[in-house]
Amino acid sequence: MWDRVESLVRKTGHKNIYEACMLNSILSKSPDYWKGKGYNVLYNVEWDFLEKDLDKELYDCIITNIPFETKIKIKILKKLVELDKPFLIIMNSCNIYSNYFQDIFKDKEGLEIIHPRGKLHFEKLLKN
Repeated sequence: MWDRVESLVRKTGHKNIYEACMLNSILSKSPDYWKGKGYNVLYNVEWDFLEKDLDKELYDCIITNIPFETKIKIKILKKLVELDKPFLIIMNSCNIYSNYFQDIFKDKEGLEIIHPRGKLHFEKLLKN
């Protein structure tokens, strides 16, 4: 699946990726994956994407795996729309049928949804 996602990103010409939801995710392999593909990756595991704004000139797009908790997810989706930058998020496809998702994206054109083939495998995050 990641190769398919990377081919989509490559077609856009974006080279500077903001991995926005890295708070408490020091085990995430996302930054290493994108760096290995030749992208510049901005991320920080110590500050919250919802509380700290990163200079929008530093990144071309946002690629991240957002938390599952609905209250946080809604805040993140609204912030992504507010930032008005291209983004790719990994989330359960059932979300697209929810009222909150429909409401947040009702005025956005060109929203593209990618359904991966097969099951995604996530690693359990261990907190210290």
